[in-house]
Amino acid sequence: MTAFEERPHSPYFGSSDATPLFLVLLDEFERWSGKHELVTKFEAEARAALRWIDEYGDRDGDGYVEYERRNKETGIENQCWKDSWDSIVFSDGTLASFPTATCEIQGYVYDAKRRCSRLAREFWGDSELASRLEKEAAEMKQRFNRDFWIPEKQFFALALDGQKRKVDSLTSNIGHLLWSGIVDEDKAEACARSLVGPQLFSGWGVRTMADDEGGYNPIGYHVGTVWPFDNSLVALGLRNYGFKKEAGVAMGIKGTEVTKEAAGMILADDNFASIAAAVKEGRTVYNNIEKAMLFMLPTNVAQALVIAVAILFGFTLPITASQILWVNMVTSVALGLVISFEPHETDVMLRPPRAVDRPIVTAFGLWRILIYRLGAPRLHAARVLLDEVAGSLRLARPDSRG
Repeated sequence: MTAFEERPHSPYFGSSDATPLFLVLLDEFERWSGKHELVTKFEAEARAALRWIDEYGDRDGDGYVEYERRNKETGIENQCWKDSWDSIVFSDGTLASFPTATCEIQGYVYDAKRRCSRLAREFWGDSELASRLEKEAAEMKQRFNRDFWIPEKQFFALALDGQKRKVDSLTSNIGHLLWSGIVDEDKAEACARSLVGPQLFSGWGVRTMADDEGGYNPIGYHVGTVWPFDNSLVALGLRNYGFKKEAGVAMGIKGTEVTKEAAGMILADDNFASIAAAVKEGRTVYNNIEKAMLFMLPTNVAQALVIAVAILFGFTLPITASQILWVNMVTSVALGLVISFEPHETDVMLRPPRAVDRPIVTAFGLWRILIYRLGAPRLHAARVLLDEVAGSLRLARPDSRG
């Protein structure tokens, strides 16, 4: 269909939100990982993205990022996350005209500039850029709350159309605004009420469009269905503004078991610190189990070899079952418990994820056990054999003192 120009994806770059979201992701990655090298590596690209927002995204200089397709035949009409042709409509069902500035993209831009001000100051050594971005973000927040707010309906407009009219449909996009932080505190409560109110909340999640809007369709792609990723941003936005109860509703605490579990995670904290701590603890426990097994197995193998040699050559068992238990308790188990409770290693969160099918004792671990750790058992077995031979010789030879 691409070859016959029925679809534009070959590839197609009709997206107005990917650029600010790239900047949001760059900052978020550094906050999670601490890998500031990546922020430095992509400094040029980040600066180019900031320039695109101001010089190309803002088509008419009004301070907002708008979009309008160039390819009138097959280009995507709506270049936001709700990229279906009928997603941006007025409350009476009339399609919005172009170029269109959807509300959530402005939130992304605000968040991107705010985050990049930190990156510029801490990693790029550009305090001038940092101050400028902070100032632009503050001005944009003030301007947005003035231009997009619909006082009589108590929610933000879905978009400003080509004639700068407020597209007055109630949609889930206002949850993205909370997530970005662009909403003034005095307007956040009204947004929260709308998001979990009967028009938007379906019982399974927040609808993409309220059920009393002219463009509503319960099975429409972006005009009534429930999207999991959409709800996750809605819930996190509610949580960021302190609406824990509403965030739980958005994540489906009253819904399925899966959504209840997701709600528990999203409500834990606003920056997933509890999830990161759980991952860190899990990696530490796994590493300690691995170390304890690598410590204990060589001892057990050594004991098994000594007994096997004794049985093979018909010697008296050099150690009894109770002695094996006692030796293991003193040498292996006691020290193994100490290893099991070791604190986490400094690089535990910098390691790549472990493959799900990776065994605790890997081939390398077995090699260590069999090659490096069997020296002691071999010496012990040899000593046992020599003792037995020496004993046999003493029995066969007359005592010289007699």
